[in-house]
Amino acid sequence: MAQTSFDGQDAELLLRELEQFHDVLRSEWSRVLNQWSNLQLVWRDEQFDKFAPIFEKLVSAYNYAEQENEKYINFVQQQIDINADKQQKLASRLKEL
Repeated sequence: MAQTSFDGQDAELLLRELEQFHDVLRSEWSRVLNQWSNLQLVWRDEQFDKFAPIFEKLVSAYNYAEQENEKYINFVQQQIDINADKQQKLASRLKEL
C-alpha cells in the first residue's frame, strides 16, 4: 500500500478559498441574472432572439459549475474530517502507550 500524506492546514486553506470563490461567484452571478432580467423587459428584436439561447447555455454552464464547486467543497470537508478523526485516534493510541 502506498504511503500518503495529507496536510490538514493546506486542505483547510483550499476549503476556505473554494468557499470564498463560491460566495463571490454566487454574488456576481446574481447581479448578472438581475441585469439580464432587466434587459429582457425592454429588448425585443432579432438580436435578442439570437442572444437569449446563448445566454441560456451560459446559465446552464454556470449552474453545472456551481454544483460541481459545491461537490468539491463537500469532498474537501470530508477529507479534513477524516484526517482529523485519524489524528484524534492516533493521539489516543499514543496516550495509551
